[in-house]
Amino acid sequence: MAGEVRDVSAAMSHLSPGLPGVTATFVFTDIEGSTKLLARLGDQYARVLEDHRSLIRQAVDDAGGTVVDTEGDGFFLVFPTPSSALRAAVAAQSSLAAHPFAHDVELRVRMGLHTGEAAVAGTSYLGLEVHRAARIAATAHGGQVVVSDATRVLVEDALPDTVTLKDLGHHRLKDLTRPQHLFQLVAPGLASAFPALRSLDARPNNLPSQVTSFVGRQRERGEVRRLLPQSRLLTLTGPGGTGKSRLAVEVAGDLLGEFPDGVFLVKLGGLRDPALIAPTIAQALGLTATDRPVLQALKDHLEPLRLLLILDNFEHLLPGAPLVRELLEAAPQLRALVTSRARLHLSGEQELPVPPMELPWKLPELDVLCRCEAVALFTQRARAADPGFNVTRDNAAAVAEICVRLDGLPLAIELAAARLNVLTPRLLLQRMEPCLPLLSAGPWDMPDRQRTLLNTIAWSHDLLDPADKALFRRLSVFSGGCTVAAAEAVVGLDGVEMLEGLSSLVEKNLLWRARESADEPRFGMLETIREYAHDQLVESGEAEDMDARHSRFYLEFASRRQSQLTRGPQSGMAGSLQAELDNLRAVIRRSIRAGDAETGLRMASSLWRFWQQRGQLEEGRRWMARLLALPLAAPRTATRAKALNAAAGMAYWQGDYAEAQAYGEESLSIWRELGDQGGAAEALHSLAYLAGIRGDHGQAHRLHEESRAMAQELGDLRCVADNLVGDGMVSQVQGDTEGARARFEQARGLFEDLGESYGLASVLCLLSRIAVERGDLAGAGALWCEAFQLLGDLGDTSGMIIALSDLCAIELACGRPEAAVRLAGAADGLGESLKVQPPKALTQPPDPRPAASRAMGAPAMQAAWRAGRAMSLEDAIAYARELAGLDITVSELGSE
Repeated sequence: MAGEVRDVSAAMSHLSPGLPGVTATFVFTDIEGSTKLLARLGDQYARVLEDHRSLIRQAVDDAGGTVVDTEGDGFFLVFPTPSSALRAAVAAQSSLAAHPFAHDVELRVRMGLHTGEAAVAGTSYLGLEVHRAARIAATAHGGQVVVSDATRVLVEDALPDTVTLKDLGHHRLKDLTRPQHLFQLVAPGLASAFPALRSLDARPNNLPSQVTSFVGRQRERGEVRRLLPQSRLLTLTGPGGTGKSRLAVEVAGDLLGEFPDGVFLVKLGGLRDPALIAPTIAQALGLTATDRPVLQALKDHLEPLRLLLILDNFEHLLPGAPLVRELLEAAPQLRALVTSRARLHLSGEQELPVPPMELPWKLPELDVLCRCEAVALFTQRARAADPGFNVTRDNAAAVAEICVRLDGLPLAIELAAARLNVLTPRLLLQRMEPCLPLLSAGPWDMPDRQRTLLNTIAWSHDLLDPADKALFRRLSVFSGGCTVAAAEAVVGLDGVEMLEGLSSLVEKNLLWRARESADEPRFGMLETIREYAHDQLVESGEAEDMDARHSRFYLEFASRRQSQLTRGPQSGMAGSLQAELDNLRAVIRRSIRAGDAETGLRMASSLWRFWQQRGQLEEGRRWMARLLALPLAAPRTATRAKALNAAAGMAYWQGDYAEAQAYGEESLSIWRELGDQGGAAEALHSLAYLAGIRGDHGQAHRLHEESRAMAQELGDLRCVADNLVGDGMVSQVQGDTEGARARFEQARGLFEDLGESYGLASVLCLLSRIAVERGDLAGAGALWCEAFQLLGDLGDTSGMIIALSDLCAIELACGRPEAAVRLAGAADGLGESLKVQPPKALTQPPDPRPAASRAMGAPAMQAAWRAGRAMSLEDAIAYARELAGLDITVSELGSE
């Protein structure tokens, strides 16, 4: 929620964030008819809204209250005592009534007050009593202040002589099980005559009282309220467990005042015959039997009424959908709000997908985490099992991971939270593999299909025809989704048959299509649904064949892209590998489990450069170590030799030179045994770099020359260029700057001819350093900018971190020591956190700190260094971009 959030401690010093219970008076306010005002005033409404906010804030401040939050045109306020809350309400209403608003607007604000206990979560409050206050406010009319009985008891004996509380009787409120005894605040200068409260008793309805509070879904609630006036048939769609039914009932309660003839819920989940839809609607409306056909009686009854029908769980009765159209045609003021796992396919139907709840993809600050929808729901439901439960720094990571593992599905979250009566969040998380058996035993008063997540998914599965069931279970072999091409290759369907199958599963909300993948659509399943589908795949006996087809497809996929990873953005290879990373990991994981060293080593070898570019070397090295240890990885084959060279490269980039040497030597020996000159040239190239790092410059030159000669004979110009770069770096360390520059320029020409962006970026950075040494700062800047742009296009995280050091040298030479130190600090900190350690013996990164200390003083230099080390990758890239005037954003890196 947007708006001002103030520290409550100043006004309520007895509150301590994190305590399970705090007693206070909660006030909610809202402008009556704000939508009509906005439509009438247009941009001028902003001035009216700001005046209204200033008047309320002044009244709150004068009474010693606190603005907890604002949303739209409403306030959530808290006061240490009920008497201070009443003072603020009287003052605010008086000020609003007397204020000359622009355009002669008569602004009418409803207010509700309730005193009770709530939990403090960061800078906000959670609990049933907060919801009770909001529900009380919702019953009021503009200009009216409604007070709960709990507040009345505490203030009645201390009211000023001119202020009274008028008894309004007991009222049923949405989400509250018991009727609430409510009172109206009466004071001089305030309006006192109002229509009946807008409670559930004021309009005909059969909406059920809810025993649990409604959490989150502000965006979806707003969308339903926006769309329903525009479309007479609105269908909420989504997979089972996303909370469509509860959302529909919640919004229907919000809209009671809009339908004078009532709001009626029609539960269709227990029906099996579409012919029973009409009688079920008639029963919900209270129609008695007549000698006329039920459908005709319904049409005649509804024809003059302004009424909302909620048709809940329609997905298994889709052949009966035309009945809905007939009712809408017969009753021009009727509106239908439908919940279904598939749309009804009627003309004029507006579909509104209901997604899973908002998830904490990265662990934020505690108060931000507590406001995340999925976490807030988990917290509320966990307190039903353990009243003392709070999200703390100790359990925050486990709670966040639980919500992510459950895909943000409200039903799954509620079932998991119920387990906190015997488990801690950490223990619950440990037991969630697999998760479906754990998510059982929901409330007995729920329909069977909703008592467990398994039943909910099975309900949708059982409605599929045999072809869709087969596609559904086979698609479970994919992790993290797939493209149409991948599905065709692995599942074995193609063309129209595959497209129709995917479309059918998407429509039934068993499959999702990623909205951000416009060029090549991706389809996938929520993990909880995928787990069920995979169980079906195993039961069918098709799992082994699907696994093999999946492994073959993605091994070929990674192999084709391996050589393209260094060729720049036009190839899109790194991005496609990132999109398929879960599938690629699945192949490696499956290979290890089956002892299939050949497949696993080939996959890891194809991915090592991707892991290096994306700063994921730690993961790559873990996979490679496990694969090389497999018994079937021992034979001295080309597959092993290639994997060893990849392992050497990853160890090199993390500064583990001893391991890189061992891997490189074994790789070279195998290639020589096999007589493979190309493989031997690659291994020699790696060993030459390691010799240079050790300071054995003569050996480094010899190995580079040997590797280059082999590559030249084979026509492998990329390997030739790589060796020229390595040889030039050794020459530069030896002080032969001109010799180094000549080799770099020769390599630059080869990389440009080959379209090798990765190698070109590296050599341009090296040439920029030489330009700095020669005093050509303009030339150095131009070379560096070209290199950094190439690295950004490639999404090469490791290369960009190294390039920060090169920009540092330029900034220092330009007389900007603070910028130089910040860049050096960022490169140091990021290299440490991502475990990327370029060889300092060869790259010789500048240390600007001594010169900066002399220029700006040690304290300022140290502050700049700390600021640099504290930078995130995004911050560092933005800072470098700003210094260099480049248009590179972190989104181009494809980082997670």
